[in-house]
Amino acid sequence: MKIYLIITSYIICIGPAFCQNDTASIGAESAYYPCNEPDIIDTSIINYVHNKVYFHFNQEELQNDIKPSNRKLLDKGDPRFFSGYLINTTDSTFKAIRQDGSLMMIKEAQDENGKWKAIEYWVPSGCGNSYFDPLILESGKTVLFPVWRDKGDFKTNIRLRIKYSFKDDAIVSSSYEGSIYKSQFQKPTGSVYGILYGGDAMYLGAE
Repeated sequence: MKIYLIITSYIICIGPAFCQNDTASIGAESAYYPCNEPDIIDTSIINYVHNKVYFHFNQEELQNDIKPSNRKLLDKGDPRFFSGYLINTTDSTFKAIRQDGSLMMIKEAQDENGKWKAIEYWVPSGCGNSYFDPLILESGKTVLFPVWRDKGDFKTNIRLRIKYSFKDDAIVSSSYEGSIYKSQFQKPTGSVYGILYGGDAMYLGAE
């Protein structure tokens, strides 16, 4: 019985984003965004924008290249996810925090009044080792990450917000069309689970 409880707890904590299902979601979900190693920008699949750090989404492209470190919950070609790219076309190297292998990033969506609200939350780690491996994205490089394909009865615009430093620095993506459940706008109260730790939900500057 003790072994069963330990395994169950581990699965819950290593990334609820990979355990989501297609039923109605109640409240915002925990975020988890692993990425691959930086690669040269492929302009045949990415819209090139000069002198900018920005996002590109391809909802038709299934995830085939992400191998989450020590996590086997995302299979190659999993149709529940599509491809997101973070791209750097500036003259400088872009550096972003990664916590336990994930970009520090959440989703936002527009409510019925057009106001952007968080539909995911972030839980920070209390261990300094969680942040030892930041993303180093050189000029002309991009990284690929999986984006959960939300499903619901409310059609809206969705975007990502990445916190890339320990200050309040953040970048917000352009939006893409999707559908969610309005209940996802509900923020959890009390302690919640993150990637490896529990604690208070954070929204990285989002409302």
